[in-house]
Amino acid sequence: MKSVLALDLASVSGWAFGEPGSVPTHGTIRFASVGATHEAIFSSAMNWMISRCDRREIDLVVWESPLQTSFKRGHTNSNTTTVLYGLPAVIGAIAYDYEIFDIRKAD
Repeated sequence: MKSVLALDLASVSGWAFGEPGSVPTHGTIRFASVGATHEAIFSSAMNWMISRCDRREIDLVVWESPLQTSFKRGHTNSNTTTVLYGLPAVIGAIAYDYEIFDIRKAD
């Protein structure tokens, strides 16, 4: 059975890990302090994902697709959009480097 890492990516991200049908481990991670640069957030996310991948347990990565910014017009800004669209790229690149090729977006 495949081990799944499910992610709700943001500056504070939710995660769950386990096999379908089992009780997953789960938690949240703050990738950087409030007001941190995009680079700090992405670097922390990169290091977190590397630590997860080093365990060689992940078969599938699923990340929740962010809402299009048009749905939150007036309630979001370019900094938020950069983080919400940048984090999946960082996480996906690390997974790919670890030969985890089953990477999916949940709409």
